[in-house]
Amino acid sequence: MRFALGAFVIVFLQCGVSKGEKESCLPSSSPHTHTPSPPHPLFTGAAVKNIAMLTAQFGMEWAQSYVVDQLLELVDAGHIHRMTFCLAVQELAPIFVRHDGITIYLERFLPALRTLATNEVPNVRFSVAKAMQATAVEAAGSAGAAEIEAIIRPVLRRFLEDDDVDVTFFANSGLLALSKK
Repeated sequence: MRFALGAFVIVFLQCGVSKGEKESCLPSSSPHTHTPSPPHPLFTGAAVKNIAMLTAQFGMEWAQSYVVDQLLELVDAGHIHRMTFCLAVQELAPIFVRHDGITIYLERFLPALRTLATNEVPNVRFSVAKAMQATAVEAAGSAGAAEIEAIIRPVLRRFLEDDDVDVTFFANSGLLALSKK
């Protein structure tokens, strides 16, 4: 049952990421094309919240087995999927950082966020800034706070000079959270 729940949610989030069964999990936006449309943001948010709840319920071993690699596949897809990855990292931050998932978070999620920080799409950078801001808030007083800060502080500083005001807002919020620890 644990696998089935996680697999369903992950396949939903990966709609259109790769060829095969994932490609047909949602109808396309036009009846005349076979290109899958990404999941609607409302459904994506609900799916991400479900992943966070399932991870909290079943633990880090379950997340490592059924969630982490599948979420990381979203990083190499289109910008909507990259934003979904950032949303998932933002939602999972409290669970991974405050529990025994800090190593997974440091070694798998934060490097992917750092890579996405240079994305040319402003909404992806905005999503990275929000995820890093959430990480900064959760990292305060955690076991891996110093390592997390070493990774996200330079990115947040660079975001202060971004042309997008939303990116700079969340970068500033993240830096403030880091300074309060």
